Amino acid sequence: MEVKSVGVVGTGQVGTTIAQVFLMYGLNLVMEDTSQGIIERARATIDGSLERRVARGELDAAKKAATINRLKMTTNLADLKGVDLVVEAAGENLELKKGIFAELDRVCSPKTILATNSSSIPVTSIAAATKRPDRCVKIHFWYPATVITYMEISRGYLTSDATWETTKKLAKQLGRDPIRIVKDYAGGTNSYLREKPPTGGGGGGVPFWDLMLGKTTLEEIEAQPKGQTVEGRPQVLNSMESMDFIGLDTMFGIAEVRFRDYGTGWPAPLHRRMVEAGHLGQKTGIGFYDYSKSPRKAIPGKFSPYLVKFLAKDEEFVT
Repeated sequence: MEVKSVGVVGTGQVGTTIAQVFLMYGLNLVMEDTSQGIIERARATIDGSLERRVARGELDAAKKAATINRLKMTTNLADLKGVDLVVEAAGENLELKKGIFAELDRVCSPKTILATNSSSIPVTSIAAATKRPDRCVKIHFWYPATVITYMEISRGYLTSDATWETTKKLAKQLGRDPIRIVKDYAGGTNSYLREKPPTGGGGGGVPFWDLMLGKTTLEEIEAQPKGQTVEGRPQVLNSMESMDFIGLDTMFGIAEVRFRDYGTGWPAPLHRRMVEAGHLGQKTGIGFYDYSKSPRKAIPGKFSPYLVKFLAKDEEFVT
């Protein structure tokens, strides 16, 4: 998919510089905010910035006029219905962003990719409010986007390959070089790699943190001895099968209670992403394992393709 038209929701300092980047690289743009006064100030800011480029000889008057002509301002989200991609640039508040995504999901064309510019909130968390999590992604411009070409992009747990390829292509098109590819965990860049996860912070015997950090693999976990129950009887299921049988949502709730009451078993972001994606195990047909061919029994080695893709080591830079 080629992105030719974009929308930006939020015309504050960050959103306005993002909008100018899209305009300067030849894309048609629709900017939305909540009041006429706000969007008029944003338009004046963009116009003033372009005029300063003209004064410095970086842009001629004709090109400035053509750039401004590609800009449409609106207070109605429905005016973004026909764009190829929308970037949400609202404040760092999960419920606010989920509300915007839910409304965009309602009014935009099914082909439209929904992107968040959040620096810290995982896109999987926001995409849960939509019916198109496969077309949701994170595109984080560093402020000011007109000057800093460093960019972070990350796929959500359910982001499709087609959406991901379109996102990487767009980043290159916008002159973002290098582009840091990050996992969909809270925090900027790869800050999760600098965290010090607690010992035993897995949940149900699954070392989620080690999976996140690439210290173990699904195959290695599957190959571990099953061990015994608390009553001393042999385990029938491996740790991942067990979590899928009980339900990843139930196990996440248990992990949260343990952490709250005992300070152990810090719930891992990877576990949360799986729950937010609705991949809860046997009851949803997919969890650690894919149950599409065997609803009641995990097939050894037949892991969730979403999980495998999400854990895969992506290229560190796309240039």
